[in-house]
Parts: sequence; C-alpha cells; structure tokens
Amino acid sequence: MNHVTKKNIVLIIVAALCVSGVFFIHEYVNRDTQKTLYTAENSNLTATTTAVATNSDVDSDGDGLKDWEEVLYGTDSEKKDTDADGTADGTEITAGRNPLVKKTAKVDDHFTALAKVSGGNAGFGSGFGVGATTSEDSTLTGQFGREIFSQYMKLQQSGAGTDKTSQQAVIDTILSNQKFILSPKEYKLADLTFTETISTSSIQNYANNLSLVLTSFAAQKSRDETTILRESVDKNNAEVLKELDPIIAFYKKSLTMLVSLPVPRTIATMHLNIVNGLSGLVFVDESYRQASADPLIALQGLGRSQKIIEDMILAIKAMGDYMSTNKIKFTL
Repeated sequence: MNHVTKKNIVLIIVAALCVSGVFFIHEYVNRDTQKTLYTAENSNLTATTTAVATNSDVDSDGDGLKDWEEVLYGTDSEKKDTDADGTADGTEITAGRNPLVKKTAKVDDHFTALAKVSGGNAGFGSGFGVGATTSEDSTLTGQFGREIFSQYMKLQQSGAGTDKTSQQAVIDTILSNQKFILSPKEYKLADLTFTETISTSSIQNYANNLSLVLTSFAAQKSRDETTILRESVDKNNAEVLKELDPIIAFYKKSLTMLVSLPVPRTIATMHLNIVNGLSGLVFVDESYRQASADPLIALQGLGRSQKIIEDMILAIKAMGDYMSTNKIKFTL
C-alpha cells in the first residue's frame, strides 16, 4: 500500500470528507454540469460525489474499521486481521493496540508500549506514507494524509474519537494549515502595462487586441478539461492527462499576451479581472495535470473550477457591456 492507486484516491477523498470535512470538494456536491470556454460536452460529477458519500461507511472485510480508516492505519481492507494475531483490526484499535504488529508472549502490541520501545514512534505504515515503515511522501496528498492520521490518532488514543467537539477541533486544526490550501496566481494593477492616451481610438485599439485573444478560445478544438480528468481517473490512466498539455500551453500564452497588452487606465480593473480569470484557468488545468501523482492538488483545482469559470465569464461580460455602452466595437 505504498503507492497511490485509483482506489486509494477515492479513499483519500473519503477520509478527507469524514475526518476533516475538507473544503475544496464542497463546490461540486450536487452540481450537475460545468461551463467551459471550449466547445465540449458537459461533465456530470454527481455520480462521483455520491460514490464518495456511499463509500464512507464501507467496511469490506468486516473488521470494525471502515475502508478509509484502513488507509489511514495502513491495514489491509480485505483482511479482517492484518497482522494475523487472532484479533480483528478494529478490535485492536479500540483496545489501543497496533493492528500491524502481531501480539506474542514477547511483544506487547499496545501503542504506548511500542512507542516506548521505538522512542516515540508506534510503527505505523500506510498508503499515505505515514510512520517509520514507509518512505516519506513529499506530495501534498501524502502530507495531508499524515496530518489527518496524526490528528485522528490523537482523538482515538485520548478516547475522544467520537466526540463531536473534538472532531470539530480536528477540522479547525487541519483547515487552518495554509500549506494545504493552493490558490491561482493573483495579478495586481502594478503588473499591467498601461497606455497613457485615453481616447475613443485608444480604447478601440485595445478592444480589437483583446478580442483577438478572447476569440482564439473558440478556435481551440478540445474536450472539456474535467472530462479529461474524469476519464483519467475512471480508466486509471495517467497518459490521458497529457491531453491537457496543449490547453495549458495555450492558456499561458494567452495570459502572457493579456498581461503585456497596453490597457487604458479607465478600464484597467475590468482588464485585471479577465487576467485573473485566465490565471485561474491555468491553475485549474495545472492542478488536473497532477491528478495521478498528487490527487489532492487535482481536487483543489476541481473544487475551485466552477467559481473560476463563472468569474471569467462575468469579467468578459462586464467588459462587453462597457464597450457596448461606450459604442466601442468589441467582437467575441
């Protein structure tokens, strides 16, 4: 269990939802479709989120540990007694024993005893890369898994594993850790290039150039990015994600053009909103690209994508309304 499989990706999501109520998946619960700037099919994610909710109570081997808990502890979700010492994994956890260490006449498998022997480490291993028995996982998913595991174990060992107040404290602790929160690059007005000439002709020239960049989106022939992500996960095939590479390259090129495009100061804020919208699209697609290696990054892109796309559409509409009001020709 030292690698991230398709099943572990789902269980990572489940663990995040069950233990931390993690924020970035919330945007997609009960959302049926996603808008896109590309001509492509809509994506329905309801089945995915429903499956996650259903899987949260699954205990495949009937050992008293839910499958997502098995991921945290590093136990085998298909074996009732992972260490084959005659006691079910869930029973051992409840008794404060390590389900990965076989109890013998000479070996006390209680957490406290093992910690004393190993100098403070109870000796866990898991799909998240926790504990002394596995190699350190530097991915965001691995770091997040260790944080969940650490906080979860504190609750369990203190006997407060089912206490709602304690669970909320765990949620607050994990969500306050900024290293797990990723955001698109945010551009400021100071990053833009301005034209000092404020006239109808200068605004028309700007509108023409902006139109060239934005209309090029329509010329891109590609599937919806979320469809690509979902196919990659469904087929457990990281190669599918390569289809995102030309889209990301196109977005980045367009972003560079928009940042360097001379902008009349009177419409600088509206232009900045479009720039940051495009920066958000880069963030989303680059997050999706990491789905195989670091699924937690992809989840953050997934959770933010709907808002980013909506903001981009609103920014373009606001610019179009301004041009129409001021009788500036602006083609989209």
